[in-house]
Amino acid sequence: MSLRAILNPSNLFGLRQEAFTAMAKLEANLQDLAPGFLLLVYKKVLAALLPALNMHAATIQGCKDRHDLLIEVVKLALEEMRTMLEPKFPKEISWDKITQMGLVTMTIDELLTVSMTIDVSNPASFRRVLEQKFFRAIWKSVSQEMTMQLRDSKFAGINLEEVIELVDFEDIQHAIRHPNQFLEMLARRTGQAALKLATLQLKPLLALPQGIDWRDLELELEKLDLKTLRLAITNSRTREALWKSISGRSLSFARRIALAQAWPVLKQRLPPVITLQDMQYITAELKVRVLQSAVEDPKSFITWISQQVSPVAIKFALARLRPQLEKHLPPGILWKDTARVLEHLEIQDIQEALTDPRSFFKSLATRTDKIGTEWWVVQVKRQLEPRMPAGVKWEKLADILKFLTIRELNDAMNRPRRFMLSLTKRGGPIALKWMVASLQPSLEALLPIGIPWQDVQVELLRCDMTALKKGLQEPQALLDSLIRQTGPLAAKFAIQQAKPVLQTLVEKGVSWKDIEDSLKAVEIHDLVEGLKDPRRFIAEVERTAGPPARAWVLVKVKAAVAAVLPPDVTWEDLDGIENTVGEMSLEELRQDLMQPNRLLMSLASKFHPLAVKIVLQRLWGSLEEMSLVK
Repeated sequence: MSLRAILNPSNLFGLRQEAFTAMAKLEANLQDLAPGFLLLVYKKVLAALLPALNMHAATIQGCKDRHDLLIEVVKLALEEMRTMLEPKFPKEISWDKITQMGLVTMTIDELLTVSMTIDVSNPASFRRVLEQKFFRAIWKSVSQEMTMQLRDSKFAGINLEEVIELVDFEDIQHAIRHPNQFLEMLARRTGQAALKLATLQLKPLLALPQGIDWRDLELELEKLDLKTLRLAITNSRTREALWKSISGRSLSFARRIALAQAWPVLKQRLPPVITLQDMQYITAELKVRVLQSAVEDPKSFITWISQQVSPVAIKFALARLRPQLEKHLPPGILWKDTARVLEHLEIQDIQEALTDPRSFFKSLATRTDKIGTEWWVVQVKRQLEPRMPAGVKWEKLADILKFLTIRELNDAMNRPRRFMLSLTKRGGPIALKWMVASLQPSLEALLPIGIPWQDVQVELLRCDMTALKKGLQEPQALLDSLIRQTGPLAAKFAIQQAKPVLQTLVEKGVSWKDIEDSLKAVEIHDLVEGLKDPRRFIAEVERTAGPPARAWVLVKVKAAVAAVLPPDVTWEDLDGIENTVGEMSLEELRQDLMQPNRLLMSLASKFHPLAVKIVLQRLWGSLEEMSLVK
């Protein structure tokens, strides 16, 4: 795309994806060489934004640099949207402070992104998007102050911003005024925000082994039930059991835990060039029990790895030979990309590479097999990645490139700009996959929490290219069309939109996942139509006697029983209890729901493992009272 085209406002929104990519490249090339020209480009782009805010483009023409331009536009935009924004903050926060925080937290890149990717011809829609951007940016600044107020409470160290992202506007207002009181209230609730709070409270209580990242653990904790997490906050025995529970649920996490436990003894015997990250890569496919054996006999474990004729041995060899090979890589090629290609070779091929590394890497480009193709993909990355649309990940394009011929990849290296333009003009699955990858940044930003991108991607791959190309200009319209035409996707969106109401219709202790699972018993069409009025829909379900009614009652039974279970016993511990509940009549379950303890005893009489646990807990309590145990 030419500079003249970029500077033409009429082209800006018709070709916004390409224009935004060109802007990113312009900034990289001109920031130092021609800052004055780059400022002119910024002004042209932002000039399209201002009329939608009842402002004239001439107001920014006198700005002398990026900083002045940002301040001027943010001030004007905030003042124009004051009537919408100011009521959303408590009176204790003055408008001057809100403006100041907006100036500090908003960046020119965010303004450019909004102006390049949102249809400013629709002022109401555009203002809503910009208002949300400002509110989130300002709230981020406020939340840091609120977090500071928690220093002397039991919530000290909690990042309030992580919790606030999951609550509604009324809760945000409450949190701004009384952060400690807000968290006390949230600690008694159910739902995603309550789950996030519980995991953050556990963070300082769980000692992470070396090599285990908190974010990885947090993702696993969020899969557990809320009662278990809250019990672990106050009970050390439950915290110890968490590791076993998580390892049983996630093989990859169990593998990482086992390696972390073995690492202190392994690193004493491994070559110094091999790091923990290398070992994570090497052992990614090993069984957990094999890794656990490394703690007892690290020497035998290392010998076993080095003697394997398998991907494990190849990865081990690559980690050891990296220092000798990496320094001979062609300019701009990363080792991590190279290693993914080399791990498909035989060990003797890798060892032979040491005799003449430069010739070895040149020979890879002459291969016509899978290894040759993957090496060409690694090489062409330098030319293509800077020309990709903003927000699209390299891995998306790399997966597509692997289906091309060596000749096509060579052409991509020599004529990268022409190649990138040709991707959408191709026919067949390659063009379709690239178009879907290009759509991901704009569409994914529109998805509510709870709708994974993969669900949308599956439906996009069934669309025709005309609809997808139009979606680049109107992503919201494309998403709306997908929802209307696709039953399962429509059901998921309907559930997420009804989530705030549905969570108020069940008793304390019901997890959102259980609610979602229960709704799967409803026919898709009935679900989509019914959830337009969630309260009426649930009331009708509760009056019926079919599968949806039983599924909904089971959700309530689970919560009611969980609330009266003995300490250290969770619903998940009672494997098979769903079958027992399934054998009880709907009328019997509904009657017992009125008295949770009676329901617990009723289930215990039919489900032997529950009866045993209750008896053991009572026996233990009696022994403690008699001071026979501690």
